[in-house]
Amino acid sequence: MDGVSLSYLVLWAIVIAQGFALLLMFRSMGTVFLASREGISRDGLRIGSKAPVFTAYDARGAKSLTEFLGKWLVLVFAAPTCEICLSLLPGLERLQSDVAEDVDVLILLRGDPSVAESYRQATRTTLPVLAIGDHGIAERYSVRVSPFVHVLDATGMIRAKGLVNTVENVAHQLYEAGLRGEQIGSHVPEPPAHTHVHEAERSAVG
Repeated sequence: MDGVSLSYLVLWAIVIAQGFALLLMFRSMGTVFLASREGISRDGLRIGSKAPVFTAYDARGAKSLTEFLGKWLVLVFAAPTCEICLSLLPGLERLQSDVAEDVDVLILLRGDPSVAESYRQATRTTLPVLAIGDHGIAERYSVRVSPFVHVLDATGMIRAKGLVNTVENVAHQLYEAGLRGEQIGSHVPEPPAHTHVHEAERSAVG
């Protein structure tokens, strides 16, 4: 092999190595973006859209989303191993008790019905816990992370959404959805701007 051919081979090797390095860099940037607040703000369905009807399960059988409509509904997407989800349960129970006339809180847990029943018994939660499987329903709602909520009005329209980590965040989602009242206000000491998603923010990042 002459010197010219060897130089071409070396040049192509450098180009391929640089291309591979760029690919890794862009992949890393994409991963960081998806985990960022801006990336997460893109999760969930569009505010003002109709919530997809689904069937989930508890120990007694199948439950349809339509069975829970008729008043405000907070869908809390959770996972069995999510520590924040577990820490939220007591606060969610208090919130549910305070606003029971106007709002229902529904835990949608990844896994099968036996996992959901074990979760309910282990936590002793009084909230309904439905199994949504490992794939399907969460993806239809564009949920990648837990705990993530969608707030639905009585007709099943999505009025608010967002990643949450405290019950105050959940109450603020209800406030943003349009639910007002002393019971909600008592759970919203100040706006948790780092968790809720405004439609204006969606436009800015979309």
